[in-house]
Amino acid sequence: MFTVKLVVFVCAVASFCGAFHTCPGHKHYEEMKCTPIRDKDEPKDACPSRYECPDFKVLDRTKCHLDGKQFSLGNEISNSLPTCTSSCTCDGSDDEFGFSCKFDECPEAKSAPRFDCVYQFTIDSCCSTNLLCDKAIIEKLPRCWSDGHEYVKGNLIYSPNAPCYKCLCDEKYDNKTDISQNPSCNPVQCGIELHQLSYLQLGCIPVYFNDGLCCPFEFKCPIETDMIEAKGIKSEHVCKYGNQTLNIGDVIKTTDPCLECSCQTPPMAQCVRTITTEKCH
Repeated sequence: MFTVKLVVFVCAVASFCGAFHTCPGHKHYEEMKCTPIRDKDEPKDACPSRYECPDFKVLDRTKCHLDGKQFSLGNEISNSLPTCTSSCTCDGSDDEFGFSCKFDECPEAKSAPRFDCVYQFTIDSCCSTNLLCDKAIIEKLPRCWSDGHEYVKGNLIYSPNAPCYKCLCDEKYDNKTDISQNPSCNPVQCGIELHQLSYLQLGCIPVYFNDGLCCPFEFKCPIETDMIEAKGIKSEHVCKYGNQTLNIGDVIKTTDPCLECSCQTPPMAQCVRTITTEKCH
């Protein structure tokens, strides 16, 4: 029997990627390196109606996997990891292998914030790289504007209109440039394959918050009490949930009143968790 697994992602409060930045709830497909498919009559800038994804179930479950590479027990990686992840080691036993990771600890997180100072970052840094408290110097710093807010050089910018991107206020930042083309902006990495490959292999599905955050914050695995409610129509392309198949529009009924799961964009069903009502928070 499977259970619902809670997974907190380091970058869940960060930002969206490339061609995906107008498609909420598609981030897992991007990180799984799925190919977006659009119907012939769909505009090129429309969100894909479905994806073609690699089959993670065929991977050797006695190894760890990342970016097409295979790792044995004890192998350590420290390159090309999501922000705030310092290193990861292949760990596990039997057929349950995955990466165990160490995360950066920022000094500023251990002390009270200094609101009269400026914490400066680089686009790839987890922790601040400089602290400026001299008002005269701060007043001379270059300014950036985004969504009606002012930033100074070194500030990180998270736009609610592009929640899967983070930007850096610097001399190259231009709020008139599309964020996917902005030289001062990078897509956020959720680390789904790094942290949650085993759940993808089990047929579990991503759960997103309903407040527009980029990364799924947990994966829901099938349990006996889940029921499929046929609300859609029979379609050529379907969603998978464990060993079950859903047509587009079908709903997964759960015992959780704050969780809505359905088939919207094959090949995976997905869920949205409500956190913005009195009952669900």
